[in-house]
Amino acid sequence: VDVRPHHITFDVLAKDDLQQENILGKEAELLEALAEIEGVHLEEDTYIHSNGILGQIAMDVEDTDAILNKDSRLTDEEYEIMKGHAYAGYEIIEKAIANLEDSGYLEQAKQMAHYHHEKWDGSGYPDHLTGENIPLSARVMAVADVFDALLSKRSYKEPFTFEKAKSIIIEGSGKHFDPKVVEAFVEAEEEIHEISKKFYK
Repeated sequence: VDVRPHHITFDVLAKDDLQQENILGKEAELLEALAEIEGVHLEEDTYIHSNGILGQIAMDVEDTDAILNKDSRLTDEEYEIMKGHAYAGYEIIEKAIANLEDSGYLEQAKQMAHYHHEKWDGSGYPDHLTGENIPLSARVMAVADVFDALLSKRSYKEPFTFEKAKSIIIEGSGKHFDPKVVEAFVEAEEEIHEISKKFYK
């Protein structure tokens, strides 16, 4: 499944792309739904107030709209460019932390930015971390990010149904995703389904 990085916290968004205008809200709501489950706890500010710097990230990271919107498979070179967005987001949040007195909530956001493409089995990037070596915030974001991408219409694919997207998340347990976070996803299914009906048409 070709699921390209998409969410605004760490990726570039076309500034005039109306299709993506609700992305802040849906990412925050997905994270909140997962983070409310026992055993998967994130600081509330991580998924709410960190959105304040997202517009700056969208402006500061090199524009990759052509790659995001390409209607065919990415080349190896394009894929490497897309992989760079994780570190770019990390750097931008690091700079924001340096300029704020109260930046505790951004520490988890920084880990999300850097490690949300790591995979439970070590096959992700940038550092090929495995299991609980991946920060919890990034493990939660990994599920939210992929779920969002699966339900979103892209130039290269139609949106998946909720049931199909759910099955892909469940199949990824222990491989792509932390089993504990997938369990939280299943437990919060009703709320997540309501979120999907709100944001994904």
